[in-house]
Amino acid sequence: MSNQDNDQFYRQRADERWRSSDFEGALEDYTHLIKRRPNDPLAYTRRAELLLKMMRSDEALADYTYVIELYPGSSDLHIQRALALEMIGDYTGAIADYTKALELDPEIGSWYEARGIIYNTIEQYSYAINDFTTAIELEPDALNAYFHRGEAYLGMKMYREALADFSMLIAKQHRIFAVYRLRAFSYIGLDDYKSAITDLNSVINLLYQNGYQPTSDDFYYRGLAKSLIGDKQGALDDYHTAIELNPDNAHLDVMTQYIGENK
Repeated sequence: MSNQDNDQFYRQRADERWRSSDFEGALEDYTHLIKRRPNDPLAYTRRAELLLKMMRSDEALADYTYVIELYPGSSDLHIQRALALEMIGDYTGAIADYTKALELDPEIGSWYEARGIIYNTIEQYSYAINDFTTAIELEPDALNAYFHRGEAYLGMKMYREALADFSMLIAKQHRIFAVYRLRAFSYIGLDDYKSAITDLNSVINLLYQNGYQPTSDDFYYRGLAKSLIGDKQGALDDYHTAIELNPDNAHLDVMTQYIGENK
């Protein structure tokens, strides 16, 4: 058997062992392959992915770092390490790798979107908005970028801009409950409580239609909007439902006070 055949044998067996959940066996094969081919980026990245799955993140990152040192001009390797860093909550490191990858390949919209999601997570909304806007410019059909930009606009209390993004998604038939929910929050921020109620009705109905239970907060926010347009009984009904679903709702004090004042 040639060296090349041997390499293919270990690679295939490692992949098969991984698929059958023999992680230690797969790790052994990837390590053996690396010893045979110490400059093989695929062997390192596969072992790194496996190590992450085995919750051995330090070893996984060491593999990614080593192979990046071997091939510093590979944007894909920076993206893979960014995903690993994001997985373990090292957002600063992940942003640095996304940034390096984008320096090497600045025309890939999904990478701007991925970095923007991290900026949203750490509440750096202005950076997130810039990334999502660039992603949309590069890939105009990237509907998720509109969704996440809307989230960032909400984070900055830019309700009209958020409303525009969520409305565009709904107009494009992207009618999932999360979009209606966030558009309802935009309407509440703009004091348009009737429109918020309409959207929260859509949220609750969509969830029920698909076999899911609406959240306690869905009823809380609809109740809040109803209370602000003077629908006292509607607000009371929604607040009671919200409390039944979650007696520890963060807005419990608001609801119990309203219920007490409007018996």
